[in-house]
Amino acid sequence: MMVMIRTGQYRIGSTYYTLDGIACDSSDYKINMGGKMDKTAGVLNIDSASTGDFRTDIIVVGDDNILDVVKGTTYTSTEVVPDTPASHLYLGKVVIYPNMTEVKNYDIDRKFMIPDPKSLDIVVDDDDLAWAETETTITITVKDQYDNSLSKDGYGWYVKLEINDGNGAIASTEEGSSTSIIGVHCGTAASCKFTYTRDQASTDISPLLKITLESEFPVETYTYIILRDSSGDIMTS
Repeated sequence: MMVMIRTGQYRIGSTYYTLDGIACDSSDYKINMGGKMDKTAGVLNIDSASTGDFRTDIIVVGDDNILDVVKGTTYTSTEVVPDTPASHLYLGKVVIYPNMTEVKNYDIDRKFMIPDPKSLDIVVDDDDLAWAETETTITITVKDQYDNSLSKDGYGWYVKLEINDGNGAIASTEEGSSTSIIGVHCGTAASCKFTYTRDQASTDISPLLKITLESEFPVETYTYIILRDSSGDIMTS
């Protein structure tokens, strides 16, 4: 991963310094990296993220006009920001979250926040059921604001699946089967599963399914399953 530093002036003590642009064909910077010509003062490498911990690195520049990264120590819930070395000026920080692969503009000086559920990833094993195909499995995974899977202690997340439109039956191992709404706790995992079963009747209607994660700030999303009749046509209302 890398960050690009723009040109400009800075002051350490009473002395002013200038960060000039580097050549776009230098060993550190190429124009296809995306920076502006004559406006990029340097390119700094950021060490890889871990798979489970956070890290905060800071970008500094010294009175020797050299840009540098001060690598932080890993943490899980309380941010640890490294100190700015003597004779250096703090330019910004990067919160390196688990599994991060690229530093984007909004990651610069991003405020660290403890992971919270922000989205639901939906995988339907077969979202286009032919007439002879009667059921499919739906897997819901809770994702945090860093797009990582997020589990919860105790009984885990409670997720509800509802037939918002269409028909059929939905089931979970915890609450059995329903033609309207059903729920399940994820346990210690970040994901849970439901089963959808079609009526396999002439009155079948392709279902629109609503998924809700019950939490302090509920998260909702939708998914759709196509049902086909014996001729292969989509069955709608």
